[in-house]
Parts: sequence; structure tokens; C-alpha cells
Amino acid sequence: AAYVSLRRAAHLRADEAVLGAGLLTCAEAIAACTILGAFGLLRPGPVRAATGALILAHLAWAARLPAPRAHRSPSPWPIVLWPALIVFGAVAGLRLALAAALPVESWDGLSYHVPILWRWIEQGSFDLAGWSGPQRWFPWNGEILPAWLALLDGGNLDAVKTVQVLGLPLMAAAGSSLARRLAGPAWAAAGALALAAVPIAVIHTGLPYVDLLYGAWWIGAAACAVAWDRHGRPAHLLLWALGFGLALGAKATLYFMAPLVLPLLLAAAFDPSRRRALLRSAPAVVAIVLAAGGVCYIRNWIEQGSPIFPYAFKLAGRTVFAWPFEPGQLLVTVEQWFVPGKAGWLWYPLRETMKGAVAYSSENGFGPLFMAGWFLFPLAVWRSWRARDRAGIGFLSLLPATALFFLTLHPTREQRYVIFAAAVPIVGLAILLRDLRGRARTAALALWSAGIVVGLAGVAAYGATDAGLSR
Repeated sequence: AAYVSLRRAAHLRADEAVLGAGLLTCAEAIAACTILGAFGLLRPGPVRAATGALILAHLAWAARLPAPRAHRSPSPWPIVLWPALIVFGAVAGLRLALAAALPVESWDGLSYHVPILWRWIEQGSFDLAGWSGPQRWFPWNGEILPAWLALLDGGNLDAVKTVQVLGLPLMAAAGSSLARRLAGPAWAAAGALALAAVPIAVIHTGLPYVDLLYGAWWIGAAACAVAWDRHGRPAHLLLWALGFGLALGAKATLYFMAPLVLPLLLAAAFDPSRRRALLRSAPAVVAIVLAAGGVCYIRNWIEQGSPIFPYAFKLAGRTVFAWPFEPGQLLVTVEQWFVPGKAGWLWYPLRETMKGAVAYSSENGFGPLFMAGWFLFPLAVWRSWRARDRAGIGFLSLLPATALFFLTLHPTREQRYVIFAAAVPIVGLAILLRDLRGRARTAALALWSAGIVVGLAGVAAYGATDAGLSR
């Protein structure tokens, strides 16, 4: 219903309408549950009624608008991508089937994600009085979404095991939009499949975590930023705010949100029309961000005197928010599971290991396409710079900005926290290949397809090498 209304109201292309509809659906479900939970109405009946009302509202709105003009696809789905698509369907289906049939796995899922959901659903509200850990103060978008699905199913918590699969359509739609705008329509299908089939993303579809949802919302916002830079349409900017807000309200890693502002600032700095549009839209953008992801931070500020409670924050040596934990105090040695030191991350894509074993897990696994894009990344930047592609430069800047915060501020250096970062070198690889034609392009797409299949083979082997971490 959201897709139909967006297609008609905003006149978006199909992939961008899928992306926008996914972001809008997640935001509306979270907002509805937040309001119901505040009044102690987090029950199956009220949640079903609210969901039905939202569907009817979208359809009624769409009925008042003319149907959009059909955009004829400039190129069909390349036949050489079909093997990768079939393998992706088989591996993702197996992953979801096993996750649905077996008990919940994962440390964080069992220690707080699922118990918090169970308590919410049992009592019909968000009250976590007496909860001994700091998780009661964490952002909660990633928990409210599975609560919504569980309540639609009468309170059945089985939904929590596979809720993150909702991130894959968003990853695919963002990949299609990014590849089409930055590398050309011939690479849209390749970009969509590559982002949906990132190995760690497929693994996370069966985990009660929030990392895949967070990554999908993040990269969705990035795709909207590129679209806004290219066309300057308000709909893209507002959808950027929606994706940004959803990600902001999913994890407390606020420093990873900062890079998402770079493409907007770059466009505003070099284009007066974009700058004026950004200033005019600023109140609406801020309002959407706060509505989609600011509720927990506002609650923490009111109740604890700090929006980022229980974490401390210092700026230029001065304490802005003083509370029990600082990021440096939380640093643990999990980085040694993957590399001996920070410099090791430069070569890690060549041989992705987990505790010495060459394997993908819930903590690592970006795949062969990421590896190729990683080592060719400087060429992608140079190519965009020579072409004076401002949107491309803005998007590619997301990788070094994220890497900076990953290496300096992030306390636990695991790839699962930055699943979204895999998209940047992969799209960069498509940028490098965009001028290929005929047999050269077919050969490149065949290698692209093979890279996806190899990565998915690692997903199929998930859990075989480290029984202590997974089944």
C-alpha cells in the first residue's frame, strides 16, 4: 500500500518506490507501536487495528491520485546473473528455514533483545523498571519492529528469529538505485543482487539482532542522498531523513551516523539551488529524523539528563555528558578474532577469517565483490573525480569516513556493526565497469555473478567451523 501511494504521489521509479515504501512502512509500524505502548495498548488487537488503518489510509490516498507513467526498463535482467539469483534464493531460503525451525541463537539476542520483547508483549507497554542492564536505555527501533510482527501474529515471538529479512528488500532496492544512478541502468540488477547477497547480511536474516536492519536503513538513506543530489527532488530528501532517523533510533553508535550528512553537505556546498532547498527543508528534515529515531534520546534526556545515557561524551577535553561508560572503557579484544592489529584491516578482505578459520560468521563476511571493490576503491574515487561526478564522490566518501570512526571510536571492531559499509566498494566497482559494452560487459557481469555465488557458498557453510559461536 505504501508502494502504491509513493509511486503515485512522488512519481518515483520502481526501485526507489520500493525503498521508500520499505522505509515508510518501518517508520509507521514503529510510530504506531510507540504510541500504543505509551498508553499500555501494546496488544495484538490494537496493533492489528492500527496496521489496518495505515493500509487503508495509503490506499485511499493513492486512489485520489493518477497512476504513474510506466518507465520502460532500458535493459532486461542479464542472463548471466540468473545463476547467482537462483543460488541466492536457495541459500537465503535455507538460512530462513533453519532459523525458523530451530531455537533462537546468538548471545545478544538471548541476553537482551528477545527478553525485552517478551516483557513488552507480556505487559503491553515499554516499562522496563527493574531491568538490571543498560539496555533499557538503548535506542529501540530494532526491537519495536519485531514486536510489531509478533503482535500481528497474536504475540508469537517466533517472528523475532527472522525479522531482519525485512532488510534484504531495502538493501536490494538501494543497490539498484545506487548502481543505476552512479554506474548506469545496465548495472542496476547487478547492484541490487550484490547488496542483498552480502554474506553477513544473509546470515543475519536468521538472527534476533538489529545490525542488518540498521545497515539497510543506513544504506537506504545514502541512496536517497545520491538521488537528491542528482535531481533535487524534495521526496528524496525527506526519505533520506526517514532512513537516517530509523537508523539513528536503532543503535547508539551515533558516530556512524555522521558520514551520512556528507553527501548532502557536499551538494549544498557546490550547488546554490541544493543549498537553498536544504535550508528550506531543514525544519521538516529535523522533524522527521526526531520522529523516526529521536524518541529514546529525548526520553533519556528527560529522565536521566543525557540523551546518550549511559554513555559519557567529551568534546575538546571537556565533559559534555558525564555518565558511567566511555567508549574507550568498553574496548574489548574481539578485534583479535580477525586481525592482529588495526593495520590488518587493510588486507583482511583478501582472507576473511574468524579466530583463524577461513569462514563467515555472524560477526564477519563481506564477500568477494567487496574484496575486489576494496582494493580498486582508489580507482573508483579517481574515476568519479575525473568525471566531476559530485554524487559519486559524496557516496564514495562514506567509506573512509566510516573507517575513521570504526578504527578510532568504535569499541568492538566487528564487521556486523558496519554491514552498510560493504555497499560502498561494491557500488564503486560498478562505477569502474560502467563503460564496458557488449562481450566485455557480459564477461564482467559473469564474474560478478560468480563472486556472489562464492560468497553465498560461505553462507551455506555458516556454523560448520565454529560450533561455539553458531549452530
